[in-house]
Amino acid sequence: MPTWLQTQLASGFAAFSGSTISATVPIKQELINELLAEYLAEEATSAPADPRWADVPFAQLKTLVRRAAVRAEAGVVTLDLEIRV
Repeated sequence: MPTWLQTQLASGFAAFSGSTISATVPIKQELINELLAEYLAEEATSAPADPRWADVPFAQLKTLVRRAAVRAEAGVVTLDLEIRV
């Protein structure tokens, strides 16, 4: 990762304070599916950054997911899940 990006991340993007950034980033659904699979496979080691989600047992919930896939078509992204309880 470039040094300038690491610096900005570490400072919470302080140099961009007050800015509004809009972007459209086309991402192939295969990449999203790879990232989703990687996320579901890794161990949960930290709590969510947003305190509203602090009580949600993500590590436990991830163990219930049997299948997850993302489909993107006509401006709609669909997350298909199979969960077993």
